Amino acid sequence: GVCRYGGSEPAGPVYSTDTPFTNGMNTPTPAPSATWTRSPTLTPTPTGTPPPTNTLTPTSTPTPPQPCRLSAAKRGNDVVLSWTVDPGATAYRVYRGTTPYFVPGTPYAITTGLTYTDMCVIGDPAINYFYRVAAAYPFGEAFCNNRVGEFDIALMAGSIRGAALNDLAIPLDVSAVITDAESLANWIEGEGGVPFATVRQLLKWDVSRQTFLAWDHRFGFGDNFAITTGDFILATLSQDAPLVTTFVGRVPEPGEVSFRLSPGTARGCALNFISLPFDQGALTTADQLSDAIGIPDTTVAQALDWDAMRQTPLVWLNVFGLGNNFPATPGLPYIVCLSDTGVPSIWP
Repeated sequence: GVCRYGGSEPAGPVYSTDTPFTNGMNTPTPAPSATWTRSPTLTPTPTGTPPPTNTLTPTSTPTPPQPCRLSAAKRGNDVVLSWTVDPGATAYRVYRGTTPYFVPGTPYAITTGLTYTDMCVIGDPAINYFYRVAAAYPFGEAFCNNRVGEFDIALMAGSIRGAALNDLAIPLDVSAVITDAESLANWIEGEGGVPFATVRQLLKWDVSRQTFLAWDHRFGFGDNFAITTGDFILATLSQDAPLVTTFVGRVPEPGEVSFRLSPGTARGCALNFISLPFDQGALTTADQLSDAIGIPDTTVAQALDWDAMRQTPLVWLNVFGLGNNFPATPGLPYIVCLSDTGVPSIWP
């Protein structure tokens, strides 16, 4: 091209800065890259609020085996144990002890069935048997969720001259077979004697009224009172009475058996008929039993144990520490005469 000069002073070409140039070449602007990257979108959260976290979906876990349930029944002189199935068990281990809450050691028997019969163990009041059953697995064992046992109580038969008074307690849960005075009378007569003749009367102390509820079994007359675990019962028996009656059932859990107590007055003590719960086995004498209720040497004025052989009570004068400090045995019945001082509403 031709460079033309002219125009006003100064003479020469005039360059515009509207379009910059370098060495006569425009600098190209780089085109956007075709490669894209995706970044996470963040949702702002209010100040002080933690950001959301991922929610985990729970997965199903195996259900642990359900504990079997143990029961016991009397058949002649045998104790028949039975239990419900425990899923996954390869066998069942039977444990036996002579105290209600014994610690299982070596299995007494092992079986793959759901029953076990312990033969010829009933009838000796000097020794009672208690049982636990465990379901065995390849990795260990799981115990059935209750204990059972048998408890023998010696009875004194009457004579041709008259009936004999016996005291007994209901140390086990026998509600499957005994629920009231009539069913208890039938149970005793089922072990020997003459129906509707051997058991003449059954009596239960009403602590609130300080008098007896009485049921005449022979004539079906009186108060057919309810029977519960731990109850103290008096029974008048004819000459046909069996030598022993045996209760078979569930062992109550510690703390399950207790008694509502009635205090005496300034004029005298009040009679309370109790049994010694299995969980109070540390109390072995009348003095220890008396001092365990309320204030030692004060609350229990007297403790009594009925001697059926001689048909007379053994008496411990607790306030003065005099008399017959008879042995106390868990599961057996006792009478405590309470003063008006320090009497708990419930014992133990």
